[in-house]
Amino acid sequence: MSQFAREINALPGPGPRVVAFCCVNPFMVADLAGELERCVKELGCSGVKLYPPYHHFYPNDARMYPLYAKAQELGVPVMAHTGSSVFKGVSTSTLTPCFGTMCDGFSKPRHRDGA
Repeated sequence: MSQFAREINALPGPGPRVVAFCCVNPFMVADLAGELERCVKELGCSGVKLYPPYHHFYPNDARMYPLYAKAQELGVPVMAHTGSSVFKGVSTSTLTPCFGTMCDGFSKPRHRDGA
């Protein structure tokens, strides 16, 4: 976790205010599950955020499944960018209906308090 996040979280008050999420681009990293595990265990990340429209992949692509399985094993959430963009070349066609099929295999619910 960054020094900024540690300082903000050290302020008095309830719970962590800032949590770090890593971003794993399937075109930049060969071992997606290994990278997620490194980010969680070594860097203190609390989850992973994916950017399918920007990284041009489908969330239900089979090469992503090891990442989802590792996230489930580690008990961390997977969040994905689903909005539109002002940047040229960004397509939201990579999103729907992919999430339904992806979630079918990795739908172990977990509350943020660990329950």
